Amino acid sequence: MPSSQAGRRNAIAFCGILALTAGLSPARAGDVEAGAELAAEHCARCHVIGDGRTLNGIGSTPSFPGLVNNLDDWQERFSTFFARPPHPAFVRLDGVEPPTPLPPSASPVVLTPMEAEAIFRYVESLKRD
Repeated sequence: MPSSQAGRRNAIAFCGILALTAGLSPARAGDVEAGAELAAEHCARCHVIGDGRTLNGIGSTPSFPGLVNNLDDWQERFSTFFARPPHPAFVRLDGVEPPTPLPPSASPVVLTPMEAEAIFRYVESLKRD
């Protein structure tokens, strides 16, 4: 969890929004497609996001297929990614105060709750039976 109170508030707010939106509807094709596009735009700079190579990310950054298929707690990890380093330094949730007044350490990623849900739906679609 982030060490600052603002960071904790933001993490709690983000997790709450994900928890509220995650159970709304089963994955729809549009959600998955939108999530794939958003993941390619925002997440692929650090994570391997699609099928294929699952071990080529930055350092210990998990691939999305590896995350969803190898970790039993992937949903919890995904729903708390906003609070997991290094995400608090540059990921912003639209309408939620940044954890610090400092500028992001990398090009910021600003997501709406619906975009976060779409990315979740895309990651969920990578689960093998």
